[in-house]
Amino acid sequence: MEFLLGGASSMCAVLFTNPLDVLKTRQQLEGELIAKQNLKKRAYKGFRQSVTTVIQTDGLRGLQKGLPAALLFQFSMNSVRLGTYQTANDFGWTKSTQYPSLTPLLSLLWGGCAGLVSATASCPFYVVKTQLQAVTAGSYTARFQHHHSGTLSAFGNIYQQSGIRGLFRGYPASVARLVVGSAAEMASFSVCKEFFLRYQVFQESIVLTALASSTVAGFFTSVLMSPCDVVTTRMTNQGRAFL
Repeated sequence: MEFLLGGASSMCAVLFTNPLDVLKTRQQLEGELIAKQNLKKRAYKGFRQSVTTVIQTDGLRGLQKGLPAALLFQFSMNSVRLGTYQTANDFGWTKSTQYPSLTPLLSLLWGGCAGLVSATASCPFYVVKTQLQAVTAGSYTARFQHHHSGTLSAFGNIYQQSGIRGLFRGYPASVARLVVGSAAEMASFSVCKEFFLRYQVFQESIVLTALASSTVAGFFTSVLMSPCDVVTTRMTNQGRAFL
């Protein structure tokens, strides 16, 4: 049940976050393998300009590029990640009653383990999602664009060109991304939750406690995971010659 709920909730969220993911992917790929001094104009500089560029080149539908693959990625990644961590938590492996000071370290450990397993399960979907989101009808400064006609076509094309290895391109970076991200998210969420519950206003509202803890955890996760995320996106979208 933990696996199913974790995946289902993330699929609902991705309907709203996928446009932001498209913008992030375009920004991370812009100027790839181009020296800074040779990059005359940036089409994806800042949030507003990125939105404008996507709409101008690909229309409003461009903001939801790769949505089917993104749904599959989020389900495979979060169902395994959250389910694995929750299972460890149910067994009491994420806390130490005898040595409370070890609890944050245990949360880091199991958060990282959950990230490792989820990276393995979701890597092929991340590859397809990224390649679909990177393609644009307008001028683009990314080094490579993989022109797939759809999600199923992308899986078939990648497998025909590079086999299973192609579906796991960028796997080491994906593992680093999710291990760092999951460890930071799970550990910071647990610490923040315990901190907020010291105050009465949070003791009276489970929703407020979860919202506040998630906000703080999301901030630390984004900051720590961002470098790995850039590397993962670029490795995932690289051409066949660089495999």
